[in-house]
Amino acid sequence: MALYKRFGILFIAVLPVIISSLIGCGREERSRELYERGKELYLSRRLDEAETSFERALVMNRRFKQSYLMLAKCRYYSGRESEALQPLLKVLDLYPSYVEAHYFAARIYDEGGKTESALEHLVRVLEEDSGHLEARCLLADIYLRKGMTDRALLNYSVVEMNLDIIAHAKLKKCELYGMQGQHERALAEFVFIENNRRDLGPGTLQEAYEVLQRISEGGDR
Repeated sequence: MALYKRFGILFIAVLPVIISSLIGCGREERSRELYERGKELYLSRRLDEAETSFERALVMNRRFKQSYLMLAKCRYYSGRESEALQPLLKVLDLYPSYVEAHYFAARIYDEGGKTESALEHLVRVLEEDSGHLEARCLLADIYLRKGMTDRALLNYSVVEMNLDIIAHAKLKKCELYGMQGQHERALAEFVFIENNRRDLGPGTLQEAYEVLQRISEGGDR
């Protein structure tokens, strides 16, 4: 009887912890569902609805870092650049090494004329990921505007060395989307090739030609 009594006391003591854990799991799952729904709306360019979904995801889980980034993107592409900074700065308080949040904040600061703030965030990006090509390209653009040509050339050269690797991945995605009949997505990937064709090697351009041929042949069947 004493054993049962002790077990009952122990069960009562840990019950709140169990309940709290179950509620937490439920909130995280719901947060993930809202995030995935938000991404679908974002890709469909329904930015107002996507923004609401990401905000609700954060109500469920304040530490869901991807929701902060997507919320910022919704506000940015809705023309509310200053409002887009708020979720980025919040998530960087929680996750100081969050590369994509630093990069997006740098873009917004740079477009707003706050070059020094942009540079601070770009430096953090490259400390965490020295191969972040978008950050290197933006950094080179800023150095060029500041007349620091040697630094600009160095960063442009790093980007240039990686263009063919990126192009290969873009072409593979383009082909996959094309074979699935998702032609808008295929075109979005191919735009990279078109925009950078002068800097791509002949092998990459030949690969692009062959990919377009295969997509065309697949569509004719």
